[in-house]
Order: sequence, then structure tokens, then C-alpha cells
Amino acid sequence: EGAEMEGCAPIKKIEFFHSKDGLLGTVYLDLGKRLGKFPHAAHYTIRCGCSNSIHNQNQADFDESAYQTPIVAVVTSFSLPLTSNGHRSMSHGELETLLHEFGHALHSLLSRTEFQHTSGTRGPIDWVEVPSHLMEHFAWDKRSLPLFSSHFSTGKQIPFDLMKSLQRSKNAFIGLETQQQLLYATVDQKIFGNKPGHVYGIGKHVEEVHKEIMPKVAFVGGGKGAWYNKFSHFTGYGSSYYAYLYDRMLSANIWNNCFNENPLSEGAGNIFRDSILKHGSSKDPSNALREMLNGKELLSDCLVKEWNSDN
Repeated sequence: EGAEMEGCAPIKKIEFFHSKDGLLGTVYLDLGKRLGKFPHAAHYTIRCGCSNSIHNQNQADFDESAYQTPIVAVVTSFSLPLTSNGHRSMSHGELETLLHEFGHALHSLLSRTEFQHTSGTRGPIDWVEVPSHLMEHFAWDKRSLPLFSSHFSTGKQIPFDLMKSLQRSKNAFIGLETQQQLLYATVDQKIFGNKPGHVYGIGKHVEEVHKEIMPKVAFVGGGKGAWYNKFSHFTGYGSSYYAYLYDRMLSANIWNNCFNENPLSEGAGNIFRDSILKHGSSKDPSNALREMLNGKELLSDCLVKEWNSDN
């Protein structure tokens, strides 16, 4: 189903079904930009999944028929220009963003928890970003990217040389980007730390962090700029912005151990669902990750190795 305003991309309603489990849930895709719309990208839970059945301690099996299926929305402000054949196109960066937000949507869709407050993304911030970061890998792998890309008029898949150039561009400035994320995370910790000291404006915190970090890194930008006035994640994360890099490391471990050999492996997908996604936050994240990795050691440098990879 679709609803469209004049000149704007239509809003899509998609119901997801599983061959054995039936209806998994509903996703609304509102991807196009329009006047007055939220300018960023986000996943919103409209209705959490949860059990509708009366709790029975003697009931061992999960009653799928008595489950309240989730309803979520993925909202972006992509340009989505119309091509000459009437289709809408998106950039590779927009594809990566869409897959990121859809990772959150999958977490909500595939959760099967008894209580709604443990469903899907209702969990620790430094855990719920793992599925979204994992999904970003599919936008860069040469075996999965052709599923999302083709020439708008000929339908041909992206040439191999162009794909390799795209992959090389991914990590062209990864050092500077990582230093920027470290700056954001450090300022976030400073603002919401246990002992913030006397109260003063955020600019003072930023200046202190710049003085602390500058001798240790090549470049993190000047402390005089007011970049923090446009950085909205301080209020949303509240001392947990470190999760952005931390969860990228966790997702890199999952990708390297489970999907790198075959990103389209149904077996790996089922393990990801059964170990992590279906539990929401009702299962201890460390146990879920250990099960997903089949007991393999978590490598802190896995993300760095990924940056140096040619895949």
C-alpha cells in the first residue's frame, strides 16, 4: 500500500511474513523529504511486540498465535529523484543509512518477548545499535551490494572496478572520522559524568576535552567552533554515545565470524535471529553475543582489521 503527496515519494506500508511463523509485523517506510519533515533518519516503534496470552509457567513453547505483532516506522529525508523510467533512485550513502535503520526495524520485527518493554530496541543503548551497524555491511560487500543496485536505465549491475573504488573510498578518512567520534564520546562522558564539578555551559566542557585530546591525536578540529549546538545526540544518548564505536566493534566481530564467508547465508541469518534479535533485551547481551559467536573470543581490533581489509 502507498500514500503519496504531490511531488513527494509515497509512504509504503509493508507486512512481513515468515513461511512458518506467519505475520512478523508491519513496517511503514517514509523515506522521501518534504517541507517541514524531520530532516534526519530514525526508526520509530509504533507498537511493541509482546505476548497476549495469560502467563503459564508450565507452558514451555512460545504461543505465536497469541502474540501482538510489532508496528514500526522507518523515517528518512532522502532526495529520491525520479529517473527517466519513472523509478526513484537513492545514493549509496542513503542506502547505507536505510540499511542501518532497517537493522533497528528487524530487531523490532523479529523479537518475540513476553513483555513489550523488553521487545526489539527497548534495551541498553550500547547493545541495540549492534543490528543496525551489522546491516550497514551489506551496503559495502561485493556479494550483497548488487542486490540493491543497478543502472537506472539498463538494469546492469554495478561494475566490479566501480565497486572496488567505492569500497576504497569507505575508509579514505576513517582515521579523522574515528577521532571525531572519540571527541563526541569524550564530551558526552564529561557532561554526564559522575562528578561533573561545578555547573557551566557545554562550551566549557568542550574546551576542556579539546585540551585533553589535542596532544594525543593528529587533528580533532578547533575548540572554538560551536559544533555541539547542532549535535543532538548528547540529549538522546546521555553518557552512552561511546556505543557508536563500541557497537561497530561488536558488529564487526559478528560479520567477520558469521557473515564474511557468505553474507547471504540463511544459516547465519537464523543464528542471528535466534541468538540476538528474537530476545530483544530479555537476554543478557554478553550471553547473546557469546552464543552468536559460538564461544569465540571477542576481538577488540576486529574493526581496525576491517578498515584495512580490501573486501
